[in-house]
Order: sequence, then C-alpha cells, then structure tokens
Amino acid sequence: MKNLLLLFTFISGYHFAMSQNYDVMRDIVEQNPEYKIEEYFEIKNNEDGKPELVKVEKSILNGSQKITRIYYQGTPYYLDQQWVKATVKLPNQIPLDGYLSYNQVFHRTYFKLNNTFGAGTLVQPEYFTVDSTTFLAYPDIDILTYGFFAPTEFEKQGYKLIERLDKFQDNDVSNQLQGYVVDKKKYVASFIPKPVYFLIKGNKALKVEKNGYFIKHFSTDKKAVKQFLKQENIDFHHKEDVIKYLNFLM
Repeated sequence: MKNLLLLFTFISGYHFAMSQNYDVMRDIVEQNPEYKIEEYFEIKNNEDGKPELVKVEKSILNGSQKITRIYYQGTPYYLDQQWVKATVKLPNQIPLDGYLSYNQVFHRTYFKLNNTFGAGTLVQPEYFTVDSTTFLAYPDIDILTYGFFAPTEFEKQGYKLIERLDKFQDNDVSNQLQGYVVDKKKYVASFIPKPVYFLIKGNKALKVEKNGYFIKHFSTDKKAVKQFLKQENIDFHHKEDVIKYLNFLM
C-alpha cells in the first residue's frame, strides 16, 4: 500500500511537472512568437540596374526559420558601395591605403586596411581620397565642422565653391505601418542625393542659399536677386544651378 502511494505521488508529480513545463513553453511561444537570430545589409542592383540596399532579417517563428528582406531605394553610401578603395589621412599619421565606408546620411567614415569581412574602425580623417576626388574636413570653421567637403571647379573673387555630398533618407511611413510584402518589393525608404554648397575664403565660409544674409555679401539689389531665382528656378542642390546663381551675384 505504501509503495502504491509513493508510485501514485511520483506519477502525479511527473504529470504536474510536465503540465507546468508545457504551460511555460506555451507562454514563451505566445508572448514571444518570433525572435531575431541575425540581421545584416547587402547591396544589390534591381532589374533596372540601379542599386538598392537590402536588410536581411533571419528569425525563428514557432520553431521554424523565417527570412525577411526589407528593401531601400538607393544606398546611403558614397558611389553606392559599402566599401571603396581609398587613401585616408588620420590625425598625426601618414596617409594609409585601404578601404573606406562613407555613409553620406550621417557622414560617418569607417576604415580598414584589407577588404575582409568586418565593420572596420570608426574614424575622423583629416582628408580621404577616392579615385581622383579628395574630401577635406574643416574642424576649425564653425559651419563646416560637420561632414566632408569636395572641391568644385568654381572660383571667383578669392572664394572657392565646395560641396558636401549629403544624402537624405526619405522614409515611407505607409509601407512601414502596413508591413513589407516580399513579392511587390515595396521600399520602406529612399536615399536621395541632396548636396549642399559653401563658399570658402581662408577661414571664412558661407552657405550658398537665397536668404538675405548670404545675398548682402555680394549684392544690394535683393529684388533683382529674387526675380532671378524665380525666373531661373534655381535648385540649390544642383551644382550647375548654384554656379549660375553665383555668377549672377558675383
């Protein structure tokens, strides 16, 4: 009788533990139906040959692996490549040849000596050269402390025109709210080039724009300037338009 009682107690305890374990697992699945195991970005050309950034997310859903690809139109990188060959001059160092990743949305630069797998090291170069274009940093000029600047062919009255090759991330909120549909390739965001132009002369710099502060450095006839801007439909993110505007002012 005693043995039967012990056996009954053991069986009851076993079934109770199993039921408790099942409840715990069920709670985990119900509360966390999907958890991410890996994510990374890759750049691919679409059917039109244009680059797009793809975020690949790998997760576990109810015990099975799930892969989701989220598409961005364009990329945030210079030349639409995550890594490009470059010569980089870091503070207090000789120029180094290696590979640079230049994010034009946040103006972050990462550097590594070899084109191997890895994120590289976040750096703040004095300058870097990709192909034949050299980008300079101007940490001592207030309005130029953010980003890197490339020269243009325009020079007049001692001023040189330089450009910061910004990209703007335009998020499509509707696609983010509705979710991503793999077959339809909806973009959750687009990366749009929006270069910004500055005139530099020694340690003085001016942002090229249509406001009165900029105009008064070169003209007293604001009415004529405004008429010119309207008539020519000047786009301040377009280099040819900016040079046309400066030639009118200077």
